[in-house]
Amino acid sequence: EKLKLSLAHIDLAFIKPYLVQLPLPPEVLQKIKALSPTGKFDDLLLNWEGKQSITTKYQFNAKFNNLGILAYEKIPGFSNLTGDIKANQNTGRIKLHTQNAKLDFKDVLRWPIPADKLDGDILWDTNGTVTKIQASQLSISNQHLAGILNAEYLMDGNKGGYLDLTGKFGKGNAKYATFYYPTILGKDTLHWLDTSILAGRAEDIKLTVKGRLADFPFVDNKNNLDTKLGLFRVSAKISDALLEYGTDWPVIEGLGLDLLFEGKRMELNANAGHIFGNQIIKSKTTIAQLDADLPILNIESELKGPTAEGIKFVNKSPVSTVTLGFTDDLKTSGQGKLNLGLSIPLQD
Repeated sequence: EKLKLSLAHIDLAFIKPYLVQLPLPPEVLQKIKALSPTGKFDDLLLNWEGKQSITTKYQFNAKFNNLGILAYEKIPGFSNLTGDIKANQNTGRIKLHTQNAKLDFKDVLRWPIPADKLDGDILWDTNGTVTKIQASQLSISNQHLAGILNAEYLMDGNKGGYLDLTGKFGKGNAKYATFYYPTILGKDTLHWLDTSILAGRAEDIKLTVKGRLADFPFVDNKNNLDTKLGLFRVSAKISDALLEYGTDWPVIEGLGLDLLFEGKRMELNANAGHIFGNQIIKSKTTIAQLDADLPILNIESELKGPTAEGIKFVNKSPVSTVTLGFTDDLKTSGQGKLNLGLSIPLQD
């Protein structure tokens, strides 16, 4: 069986009813239907050879615009991609030069990621049942951040395949960080992140995911990072941030910190900021297990400033419930240090 097709222009919306007539296996046709592809192809050339609905050889070249698919199973969705594709039964390449697209990592991230600009090459090579996919210098920018992704994904049928992904980003706006928190963090941790990191700028953002996807986020049975399994790490330098630990806690302003997500652990190390008139000398905030049923926020902080401002912090925070009113009318003068050690259940 052979099929040869050459078209100057085609809109995928018009050919969906005819997909069932293509000489493809039923499971492939079902996947195409679920993905619900949209968009337009120009200068399309398809040469296909097969036997009893099994593809033995093909060549597909085209330019595309407004290309989109729905997220399906573990395949990410996307919309409004522009570029060109060249592919055959062994190798392929997609070259992207896209504006105003969206990327939908369903069941991984809560909402689609906007891509005001998306450029780069995606290459793949198939050898038998193993396919290697490479994303080279994939550039993405939007209101949230801007940066470069490089990735290699080995689809070999073993534990979800092996991913080696690195990203470097800057121009981050903490206001939009909620788009990038993975659903694996759980309801309580997501709620705390959504409502506590209120503003800030992020630079030197680094992302690493390396290992078998079935082992993600690469921790042992005690939820400690196990580098033998792989590595998941996100780090960033945050400046001029606003942070509220929880309901009724004073907002921390002008916060500067180093952020780290590693395995299932979060750590924030602050080096600047103030609460009322108290200056932060140093502060360490951790969540030992982000997806725990009862996650705990641990805080160790050292502040300095007028003693009256330290008392003000105590009186205007939930700490006042511990002092039982002792500091309500306390009058002080001079400078002092305030050392805090807190454990806050996130479900509260």
